[in-house]
Amino acid sequence: MNRYLVNIPENKIGDYEVRRVNDVTLLKLGGRSIMSDNELEHKTHQHFLPNAYGDILSAGLGLGMIHAPLMQNENFKSITIVEKSQEVIDLVWDHCPKDERFTIVHSDIYDYEPTQKFDIGWFDSWIGDPPGSHLGSENAPFYSEIYERDMKERFGKHCEKLLFWRASGVD
Repeated sequence: MNRYLVNIPENKIGDYEVRRVNDVTLLKLGGRSIMSDNELEHKTHQHFLPNAYGDILSAGLGLGMIHAPLMQNENFKSITIVEKSQEVIDLVWDHCPKDERFTIVHSDIYDYEPTQKFDIGWFDSWIGDPPGSHLGSENAPFYSEIYERDMKERFGKHCEKLLFWRASGVD
């Protein structure tokens, strides 16, 4: 499957910035990359995108990298994307491919209250770098078992299936 390239123009709003380096688009927060459309990011979405179906709840807009593949998926009905940063929405949303099946909600995923049932919950929220990595510190927030547990508790009754982004792409 081909890498999903985005077409988001370079811009900066507040602490968020979209930058292009060679053929890779980066979303940065405070100068640190929190998402890109590079090959690794593409691979980490492969347990979700090829098998996506029905009505989807997504935590995080990022660069809108999942939009084009979902639009080509005949089993996809709708997606509700919950994004807590208005700056990310302002930088990205208007430049993403989308149709009437796409809805953006400005809210933190921890505060969002679903009003419908979803077939899939896709939790692709950036919550920090791994403790001990060259990017993170031991006290930095990061994807964790706690986040996964919280999302399962909050959305397990609203979603038939829950999937989580992981650096390895394996669920």
